[in-house]
Amino acid sequence: ALDEIGASQKLSEQHILQAWDKYFGSSIRSFVSKIYVNRGVLYVKIDSSTLKNELFIQRESIVKKLNEDVQQDIIKTLIFL
Repeated sequence: ALDEIGASQKLSEQHILQAWDKYFGSSIRSFVSKIYVNRGVLYVKIDSSTLKNELFIQRESIVKKLNEDVQQDIIKTLIFL
């Protein structure tokens, strides 16, 4: 049962990454050097301080949009690195 929960969580995390790409992929892909999910936190490494600040202001709405897209409450917070 734990293996199933872990596999389900990994699949949900993969869906979050796909949702991110759907909303932001082409427009900011060149500025994102790393993106991953760990324990309900979406980490995004952005190489532009201006873009990072702009997205930081919108982080709550981004989390809401991503979770709505996958129809689960996967991401609790978003951290820009």
